[in-house]
Amino acid sequence: MRIVGLALVGLFAVAVAAPDASAQSSASGPTFLPHGNYTMAPDSGYAGPDLAGVVLHFTDDSTLVVNNADGSLLVKARLTYDAGTISMNDLEGDSMCPSVGKYKLTGDEQAFRMVLVLDGCTDRATIVTMVRFVKQGA
Repeated sequence: MRIVGLALVGLFAVAVAAPDASAQSSASGPTFLPHGNYTMAPDSGYAGPDLAGVVLHFTDDSTLVVNNADGSLLVKARLTYDAGTISMNDLEGDSMCPSVGKYKLTGDEQAFRMVLVLDGCTDRATIVTMVRFVKQGA
């Protein structure tokens, strides 16, 4: 199983694990997994923390690192992937959430959204479901 990072924002972050690339296509899950650096584009009704300059780093080792505009760590998380669901478990940072968040992805590797499945961290769920994640350089 190959591990890839997923994103969260401003106050919280997460990480995700994914199956090998050959197993990524599924009728019940995404046909892509994010990799590289992403920014967040808030929806028009978004009223959360300022996301300008926040960068999400999705790595090959199922780690997600979210940095503020000044480079400081907001959250580092471990991501797991199972049956089309991304689970985020925050490991460290000032914006950690104590519970695991579960989301489905819609879109593609260049720009995607997260759809809430289950998350006890209301602040994280509110942020990640009201933004579009955009790959840098896309």
